Amino acid sequence: MESHLPTDMLKRGHDQWRRKWTVFQKQWTQPQLMKLAELVLGEVCLHSSQIHGFSSGKLKEPGPKVLMVIGHVNLALAAANEDQDAKERSNFSVPQTEPKLWHGKSWIKDSDGRALGPADVFEAFCGILDLGCDDAVGLRPEDMEAVSKSLGKFVRMALISLAQDFMDPDVISSWDRPEFMIKLVYGKVLTVDELDENLDYLCEVIAEDKETVIDLAIKSAIA
Repeated sequence: MESHLPTDMLKRGHDQWRRKWTVFQKQWTQPQLMKLAELVLGEVCLHSSQIHGFSSGKLKEPGPKVLMVIGHVNLALAAANEDQDAKERSNFSVPQTEPKLWHGKSWIKDSDGRALGPADVFEAFCGILDLGCDDAVGLRPEDMEAVSKSLGKFVRMALISLAQDFMDPDVISSWDRPEFMIKLVYGKVLTVDELDENLDYLCEVIAEDKETVIDLAIKSAIA
């Protein structure tokens, strides 16, 4: 049975928030994320120490301002990427002149797939709101077309960032599971079993942690 003691709730909230935040902030460099927050809210309002503090778990008692800032930026990001519910709830907008800071980016959601706003960020950090941090994705065959497309794009970008040309025969020959990798990077639809059996291996190839791949490339495709 899950404990409802305040201390236990805070620990659970901190752990879930650290995981979600770590995945979320990897989409930018620290200066880029700070710039996005500044352009959305009109002033310098997010700092590198806060970005790192949430990822490391060392920022255990953040001030209300940073939680508010993250919530507003998160909602604006979701709204800009066509989340209809977020469009109705957001009071701010992203900079249209800087699409690289927001276009196609993922946002932080609760266990029901709803974008977090300022109050939600507070509740999530305190363990009141469940963020659904679970590696059991529960994929269905009908999910796999969208998942394969999203994951393929994610993997291609990851390989490019590692300076690996996925069309190079030498790179292909270096893969222990070339059939799976070729199918993935060329946009073929995977089966649920294929993905389950090869996910850990895939994370090794692209030098990425499993949490990030699940949240940014798999869950985001079916949310």
